[in-house]
Amino acid sequence: MTAPESGRLRGDLLRNTDAIASLGHVATPEASHIEHAPTWGLEFGAYGTGYGNIRENGFEARNSNHSSNQDAFAVSADGKCFAVTDGLGGATDKEGTRFLSKFVADAAVQSDAELFFDAARLAALYERTESGLGRPFTRPRFKSKMVGAAATTLTRAEALRRNPDTGKTTMRLTIVGDSPAFKLNNMGEIIEQFGEDAQSGLTDSPLAYKLGVDIQGRPVVPHRGVASRGLYVVDQEIEVAPDELLVIGTDYFSDLAHARGRFGRLESFIGATPEKFSERVRGIGKPDDATLITIIPSRLPA
Repeated sequence: MTAPESGRLRGDLLRNTDAIASLGHVATPEASHIEHAPTWGLEFGAYGTGYGNIRENGFEARNSNHSSNQDAFAVSADGKCFAVTDGLGGATDKEGTRFLSKFVADAAVQSDAELFFDAARLAALYERTESGLGRPFTRPRFKSKMVGAAATTLTRAEALRRNPDTGKTTMRLTIVGDSPAFKLNNMGEIIEQFGEDAQSGLTDSPLAYKLGVDIQGRPVVPHRGVASRGLYVVDQEIEVAPDELLVIGTDYFSDLAHARGRFGRLESFIGATPEKFSERVRGIGKPDDATLITIIPSRLPA
């Protein structure tokens, strides 16, 4: 399975030729050694982007950036590691934040999850991001603007092992921020939800944790085992039964978790073509980007 050829980037990214070039290949000599996941060349398009088929590959990734093009996803070459990111639109450098979300998702599926808890490795990752972008992240002119220079959430799911007796798959789930993860049964009903929105019971609330660069240009490093306002970084192993699904997405879907009203149901977005996925997202009228990766762990490579 290969990714479709890159399309043109839309929105503000069109104004930065270095960023455009680096989404199809690395733009700068300093970053020329970087290898990317097969999803790297996919555009941020507003008309539905997809990768994978749930029936053939055991997963499907869908993106509909209809609001601000801040979402991104990545899938590893072996089809066993998945990532979703959601750039924070309130950041000072919106263009840099879009690129950061793409770069972090790509790095997440090519590295171990420990990358995101190691200050030195994270600093190096942000340096590579700026190199790929072709410029440093823009810092706020006013120190009182505490949103930071560029920031994103991250939800990462990695298949670790499968129990030959029970058929259950152990997945490592890492969530920094409010991009949720859901475990569903074979009826599409939510068994469990993970992430800051699940912890607070709220959506679109201020984040306790994120990834990115602060107003001084310092790397933001999340901390496991530390709670802020009762919210915490998720980093745990979970077991998924053969007839269960694991779904990771951006916070567009937090409202759909148990909703039966105007936002519909989460399972109605699963199994759709990229075009149909985009139509359903835009048809709801919710002003936010939407990205969803649905995984059947029992169908992934052992």
